[in-house]
Amino acid sequence: MNLATIKKISVSKKIRFFLEKSFGLEILFLLQSKGELEGIENTYQIILSPKPKYPAFKSFLIYLDDKRCINIIDGKTKKSSKILRLTHETLEEFSTIF
Repeated sequence: MNLATIKKISVSKKIRFFLEKSFGLEILFLLQSKGELEGIENTYQIILSPKPKYPAFKSFLIYLDDKRCINIIDGKTKKSSKILRLTHETLEEFSTIF
């Protein structure tokens, strides 16, 4: 990744929101590579970037959901264990940039 890529991300409609936190790009790449992640807490545990306290992390994911960058849906096995996915629009932007 280079500065030109960061510039493309910063002017995108959906992906730019992932730049707002230090761990945002890692979440973007994790969701893109895996397709979906089960559990907000599990996702919190697997990120390697410096991360905030759990409530702030969860708030950021809810923010991304409100901006329609990701979908947070009920889990397959347990409804309390949420599944995180990139929206179709976010995936299209990702494909265009990368």
